[in-house]
Amino acid sequence: MINKVDKAGHWAIFLPFLSKILNTMSIDVGARLRSVRTTFGMSQRELARRAGVTNGLISLIEQNRVSPSVSSLKKVLDGCRCRSLSSSPWT
Repeated sequence: MINKVDKAGHWAIFLPFLSKILNTMSIDVGARLRSVRTTFGMSQRELARRAGVTNGLISLIEQNRVSPSVSSLKKVLDGCRCRSLSSSPWT
């Protein structure tokens, strides 16, 4: 029954469904960043210099020890993009 509520007040019927959705939505930001960085042949220091952040931040993000703010993530991605556009065979 959809309206069944457990003793703690949670919607018990939806918990397995919500758990499945949240598990499929999770993204390993650190692994993705490392993959992009190594694809473009950049060291952590080079990416940090290009992005205007510390190499320690790049390291912590790649280890999933911190979640980057939106502004930090944008800086890091812009640092990757600069390298990818400058080394593109189509430019």
